[in-house]
Amino acid sequence: MLKHTYFSLILTALFITTTEANAGEPYNNLPWHLADVTWTPNYAMEVESLSMDLGMLQPAPDAGKVFITAFNTYLNESVCYFGWDTTIEGQSSATEGQIKYGLGPGLIFSKWGEMQPEAIRPVKGGYYLLSDHEGKHASVRLPYPWGDDKTLTFSLRRMDKEVLDGKPYIWVGAFLTRPSKENVFVGAIRFPGERLMVTHPISNFIELHGSDNNNQPKSVPSFSVGFGNLRVNNAPIKPKTVVAEYSEKIPKYAAAVNTDWQIRQPGKWPKDSIPRGDGAFIIHVSDNQFDRKEKEVQLYPQK
Repeated sequence: MLKHTYFSLILTALFITTTEANAGEPYNNLPWHLADVTWTPNYAMEVESLSMDLGMLQPAPDAGKVFITAFNTYLNESVCYFGWDTTIEGQSSATEGQIKYGLGPGLIFSKWGEMQPEAIRPVKGGYYLLSDHEGKHASVRLPYPWGDDKTLTFSLRRMDKEVLDGKPYIWVGAFLTRPSKENVFVGAIRFPGERLMVTHPISNFIELHGSDNNNQPKSVPSFSVGFGNLRVNNAPIKPKTVVAEYSEKIPKYAAAVNTDWQIRQPGKWPKDSIPRGDGAFIIHVSDNQFDRKEKEVQLYPQK
C-alpha cells in the first residue's frame, strides 16, 4: 500500500528548479534510469500502430540531460525505443558522418543490435546515429523543442515492406502529433519480419544521462510528466497492471503515481495537460530525493 507520507513529499516537488548536485555525490556510472514503468497488456500482438500521449505538468525541462521515453519495447524481437531528450547529438551528410553535439532538445527513435546505414531513413534536416558505445544501435533523430504544447502524441507506425536476399523486412516510422493535429515525421527504421509484432511488454522510463563527449550533467531538473491514452491500432488498451520499478543503486530523484490518485489531491492540477485512460500515471522528478521505501509499486489497478 502506498504511504501518505510518500505522496506528501511528491506534492512539494512540482516546481521547475535546477540545483547543483550535492557535494560528494558525483553523477557516476550514467545513464541512470530514475524510474521504469511497465504496462502488461496482452503483448505478442500484431500491430499497425502504437501511440501514447505524454503531457508536461509544467514547461519541459531545459537543463540537465534527460531522456523521456514514450515507448520502450521489442518489435519483432528487436529492442527499440522512442522518446524526447533535452539534448541530442547526431550525424548527417552535412557533418560528413562526424557526430555533432549540442543540437538542443529533440526526438530519438532507436533500434538496438543494428549499425547498418541502409537500415535507417533520417528525414531531411534531421540526424542519425550509428554507434556501439552502449551496444550496437542505430537511431534517427530530429531537433524538436517541446515548446508551449502541453500534450504531445508519440506514435510508431508500420510503413512499407521490402525483401532483401529473400528475407522480408518492415519499415517502422516514428511520428509526433501536436494538439493542432500537425504530424511531425522523425524518421524510420527497418525491422526483420513479415508482420509487425510487439513481442514484449511496453514500458516507459526517464533517464539521466551523460554524452559521448563525457560532458556529464551537474544537476537534476525538477519536472513532472504524465503518460496515458495508450492505443494499439488506434484502439485504447486496458492493461492488466502498470508497475513502477526503481533501482537501489540510483538516488531517489523520481517517483511515479497513479494519475487518478494525483488529480484528487489538494492543489490546482492542470488537467488539460495530464493524459488519462486506463493505467495512466505521472512521474515526478526532483533534485530533492524522495522518501520512498518501495523498490516496486503497482500503479494500476490501485490497491
